[in-house]
Amino acid sequence: MTAAAVAGSAANSLTTDGHQKFHFTEEGFLGRGTYAGGADKASHFVDYSIVSKELAKLYGELGYSPRQSR
Repeated sequence: MTAAAVAGSAANSLTTDGHQKFHFTEEGFLGRGTYAGGADKASHFVDYSIVSKELAKLYGELGYSPRQSR
């Protein structure tokens, strides 16, 4: 799964138009003038929480201890 995620991310970043150098910007995060009022940031947090719990469950089913799974 990890290899597929890395490969998919690399393919996405290498095949997309509009490349630009890595940079930091001030997004304002949850401010009024931000895209969707910051709801996209909250959705990323929730999505990754769900993914991490599901992966921990999968590793538990593969025989890893709860501590190793987390």
